[in-house]
Amino acid sequence: MVSDGESVKGPGAGEISRDNLFSRIKWLMFFRVVVVTLLLGATVMVQLRDSSFFRYVSPVYFYAFIGFTYTLTLVYALLLRRVQSLKLFAYVQILGDVFFITLLIYLTGGISSIFSWVYLLAIFSAGTILYRRGGLLVASASSILYGALLDLEYYQLLLPIGGRQFSSLEPQGIYVLYLIMVNMVAFYLVAILSSYLAEQVRRKEEELKKRIIDYRQLERLYKHIVQNVVSGLVTVDETGRVTSFNRMAEEITGRKFEEVYQEEIDSLFPGLSAWRRTLEENPGGGVNRLLPLRWETRFQRKDGASLILGFSISPLKDSSDREMGNIFIFQDLTRLREMEEHLKRADRLAAVGKMAAGMAHEIRNPLASISGSIEILKDELVSSAQNQQLMGIVLREVNHLNTLIADFLLFARPFSPGKEEIHLNRLIEEILQMFTRGPDFNRRIRLETQFEDDLHIQGDPHQIRQVFWNLLINAAQAMPEGGALRVELRKNSSPPASSGDRIFGEISVIDSGTGIGEDEREKIFDPFYTTKERGTGLGLSIVHSIVEGYGGKVTVQSEPGQGTTFSVFLPLYP
Repeated sequence: MVSDGESVKGPGAGEISRDNLFSRIKWLMFFRVVVVTLLLGATVMVQLRDSSFFRYVSPVYFYAFIGFTYTLTLVYALLLRRVQSLKLFAYVQILGDVFFITLLIYLTGGISSIFSWVYLLAIFSAGTILYRRGGLLVASASSILYGALLDLEYYQLLLPIGGRQFSSLEPQGIYVLYLIMVNMVAFYLVAILSSYLAEQVRRKEEELKKRIIDYRQLERLYKHIVQNVVSGLVTVDETGRVTSFNRMAEEITGRKFEEVYQEEIDSLFPGLSAWRRTLEENPGGGVNRLLPLRWETRFQRKDGASLILGFSISPLKDSSDREMGNIFIFQDLTRLREMEEHLKRADRLAAVGKMAAGMAHEIRNPLASISGSIEILKDELVSSAQNQQLMGIVLREVNHLNTLIADFLLFARPFSPGKEEIHLNRLIEEILQMFTRGPDFNRRIRLETQFEDDLHIQGDPHQIRQVFWNLLINAAQAMPEGGALRVELRKNSSPPASSGDRIFGEISVIDSGTGIGEDEREKIFDPFYTTKERGTGLGLSIVHSIVEGYGGKVTVQSEPGQGTTFSVFLPLYP
C-alpha cells in the first residue's frame, strides 16, 4: 500500500499528492455515473417515442452497456481504497472508458454515430487528473480506436449493428479521412488545453497553499512576538473596547484576556480614553509633538498591589491603511520610580552628610562648654529657685541638642557593616523584651510575633538593634490608643531588585495605627522630616542608611487609617 503522503509525478506537472489524486478519481467516477445516467434517460426517451432507431438495434444492447458501466463503477469504488497505485488505477479507468465509448459508437452506427464527442469527456478527465502525459496518452488511444473502427467499417471488415440502415449514402473515403482527422485534432486540442488548465490550476493552488502556509507562519510569529514582548500590549477598537491583551499585560494587571475582552478600556485603566481623545482632537493629525507621548497612572491590582504604569499610544490600521482603533503599550514603572526616588534620596543624604560631619563637631564643642559652665554655675552660685529652674531648662535643652547631634553624626557617618554572625530571631526577641519594658511601649498595645524561618545575618548587632528599635518606637507612637503590633520574619521569595543570587530575609513590623498618607510616604526617609512635635526626623533616615549599607532595602506600605507595614530586607548569612 502507498502511504497517505505518497506523491506521483506527471510531465511538466510537478507532483500530485495521493490525497489530491484520490479526490479527483472519486469525481471521475461520479462524473461517469452522471453521463451514463443521462444516456440511460435518453435511451428510454427514444424508446418511448417508438423511434425507428430501435428497429435496427435492440435497446437491450444499450441497457446491457449502461448496466455494465454502473457495475464496473461500483467495482472501481470498492477497489479505490485498496489499490497500491492510484495513478495506474486512474489510467485503467479512463482507458476503459475510451474502450466503452468506442463500443457505444459501434452500437450507434459507427461512421454515422453522433457520439464521437464523448471521447472528449474521457480526454478532458485524463488531462485534468493525470495532466499532460495522461491527456496525450488518452487522446492517442481515442484516435487509434476511433480511426480503427471507422477504417474497419469503411473496408467492410466490421459492420455496425444494423448494417447500413442508419445512412442512405455509402461513406466516401475522403469523408472518412476528414472525420478521423477532425476528431483527432479535437482530441489533441482538448488534451493539451485541459492539461494546461489543470497545471495552471495546480500551480495556483500550490502558490495559494504556500502563501497560506507563509501567512500562518507569519501569524504564529506575530503571536509569538506579541505574547512574549516584555511590555504589556492592549488593542482597542474605535469604540474603545479591548480586542487583544498579551501575556505580559495579563501578568502586570492580574487580569485574563477572557475577563477584559470587549470591556471598555476606561474601566480597566481610568483616564486612558480621555488622554487618547486629547491627543486625537489636537490639531496636526492626531498626535501632537507638543503633547507628552507617554502617560502615567496608578493602577490597583485585584490583589491590592499599587503599580505605576506608563503608557504610549499608536494607531491600529487595517490592510487598506484605514484606522480601526489604537494600540496601547505599557510598562510597570513601579520599581523604576522607586529606584529614582532612592537615588534622589541618596543624593540628598550625601549632600547633607558632607555638611553634617563638620558642622556637628563644631556645634558639639560649644555645647560641651555651655553645659559645663552651667553645671559649675548651678553648683557654686546661690541663686533663686527661678534661676535654678532656668539653668535646668538650659541643661535640658543642651542635652537635647547633644542627642540631636549624636543622631545626626550617626546618620551622616558612613556605616561599616560588622562581620559578626547574628542569629536574627534571637536578636529580635531580645529587642522586643527590652521594648515592652521601656517607656515608649503602651500597655494597650497587643504584641504578636510570627517567625517562619530561622534567619542568620552578618553584621553589627548594635546597628541592627538601632534599626528595629526605631521602627518599633514609630509603630508604638502611631497607636496612642493601643492596637496590634505584629513582627514577622521569613525568607523572602521575591528579593529586592538587583539582588543577584543572594537570599534575603524579610522582617516586617506591622501596626494598626493611623497610617501614612501618600505625600508623607515619599518623604519619611528624608532627614529632619517629622510629623511629631519633638521628633528629630532622623530615626527612619538612620534606618534607611544602615539597611542600605548592608545591601538591603526598606519598603513601606500604608494607607491613612489602615495601619503601616515596614519591611526590612537583609542579605542572609551564607
